[in-house]
Amino acid sequence: IRKIVCAGTPGTRMDGTNITNKKQSELEMPKPGKFAAIYAETKAMAEVALREATTNDLMTITVAPHQVYGPKDSLFLPNIMNAARTGKLRIFGNGKNKISFTHVDNYCHGLILGEKVLYPDSPHLGKFYLVTDGGGYELWTMLDNCAVALGFPSLVAKFKLPYPLMITIAYLVNGVARFLGFLGIVEEYKTLRTLKVNWFTVTMLVIDRWFDISEAKAALGYEPIISFEKGWSQVKIGSCCFQLFNSQLQRQRLSVMHSLLGLLFFFLTSQAPTDDRVVQKELVAKVSQYRGNS
Repeated sequence: IRKIVCAGTPGTRMDGTNITNKKQSELEMPKPGKFAAIYAETKAMAEVALREATTNDLMTITVAPHQVYGPKDSLFLPNIMNAARTGKLRIFGNGKNKISFTHVDNYCHGLILGEKVLYPDSPHLGKFYLVTDGGGYELWTMLDNCAVALGFPSLVAKFKLPYPLMITIAYLVNGVARFLGFLGIVEEYKTLRTLKVNWFTVTMLVIDRWFDISEAKAALGYEPIISFEKGWSQVKIGSCCFQLFNSQLQRQRLSVMHSLLGLLFFFLTSQAPTDDRVVQKELVAKVSQYRGNS
């Protein structure tokens, strides 16, 4: 292998504060232990490791999208629209925060362009580039448009959840998760995954996260091949309707199968020599080592 195009994330440059139309060169990687999420910190570890290993014999580059969406999205929009369907979704904060989106085709386009600038003594070796649809859009306005298009109640018409209230709840959740983890009752990440109103989730739903992609345009020749307006109009109905229908259908068809598979999974994992706790401990050890060496 002589070339590696790393699938990065701008989360490696986030500390929980607003990012408003900034270039990647204006963003700094937080110090170890100061990342907004452990996921971003592990991605940063990979990025740093690749950059330090970069030579003319192993040419690397990192291309990072933000808030990826697309026709077969099974996470971002479907999950949020499922919450909108139940009537539980509310706007966090004032609802005016802007973010950048990246259509999956634009992301793939950026990865392909990243490979093309990998050649011996290239000025782009080991570099980090942001690729998005361009510009910033009000997150909650876009989600409301999608909800209304699907026939769900408008988010704007409902009362907003004040940021001070939500961030207070989030800190409490994080504190409980850490305390339970300290006592050895349940791993911290499992609590945060279950109690979704945690610091990271609330913060990402209220801060600005939009970027200037001019440096990727200049270095990679990147231009979005699908505009945000076109991409969003395609997926806000097609993707969400399909995923909502498909998820409901699957739940109906597989309820019995899930029970049987659950019993089998329980038996197999109870007999296995290792489990996710071992994997988590290994990951924590690696992160701790990374922080200690930095």
